[in-house]
Amino acid sequence: MYPTLFYLKTPFGVLALHAFGVALAASVLLGWYMHRKHGAYANEATGRLYFVTVLVAIVGYCVWADGGVGPVTTTFGIAFAWLLAMRVEFFVGAWIRPRLVLYALTHAVEAYVSTAATPITDACALKAVELIARHLRTAVNHGDDLNAREQMAYAQFLAGMAFNNASLGYVHAMAHQLGGFYDLPHGVCNAVLLPHVEAFNVPTSAARLRDVAHAMGVNVAGLDAEAGAQACLAAIRQLALDVGIPKCLADLGVKEADIPLLAANALKDACGLTNPRTATQADIEGIFRGAMTA
Repeated sequence: MYPTLFYLKTPFGVLALHAFGVALAASVLLGWYMHRKHGAYANEATGRLYFVTVLVAIVGYCVWADGGVGPVTTTFGIAFAWLLAMRVEFFVGAWIRPRLVLYALTHAVEAYVSTAATPITDACALKAVELIARHLRTAVNHGDDLNAREQMAYAQFLAGMAFNNASLGYVHAMAHQLGGFYDLPHGVCNAVLLPHVEAFNVPTSAARLRDVAHAMGVNVAGLDAEAGAQACLAAIRQLALDVGIPKCLADLGVKEADIPLLAANALKDACGLTNPRTATQADIEGIFRGAMTA
């Protein structure tokens, strides 16, 4: 007899088993209802409720499987739990994706303008940018479009390959401070800072930013490097606006009085070592202040 079988035969065990069954059914029904009504979740609290409910249901199912049948059904239960977990992000997409949507783009852009960039990282970064520009809006606004989400999975992987070999820059160096100091979502901090840091990088990286604009689908024919870089910044800002990224750091609760400390710590961050343009304390403070307003 498997250990859990005895406990499931007690009144408490029977009650617990029924409770787990109700939780499983409720999680599926709640997810279906919220997806039909809102396309995803109306607010963060509801997303967390569904996520916890699904986890409880998964645990309950696995306990039932092990106690009722044994290893064979337990294996099935784990497989079922994995499949159910794969659907969690589908239903809580409005809670998760806004915190991550431009994170991959930041990885790709910073890797492409990095002083440690190579032809291999360049290829990965530009392809990631192309996929993000083409599929991100659809993946965010239509979470049931699995092709768009699959293409975004490729994009984030390629961007990861790029930055893991070419490193990053001041966007990450500064975002790390915001996340640690204010407990803000890292992906959102990166998204807000990206156009401001790349504007700072234009004097040294205009040609590369023009390449990024081209990868984002901007017609850069006839544009010189400077104009192409400005087109890149405009495209990044428009993409951020389209997917619901906050417009400025003030919207995230960042305080102007904290900027000198944030800047000092950002200059100590290792990510800044491969930024294409070296910054001073005053430069970093200026970027932070520029990002405080829309």
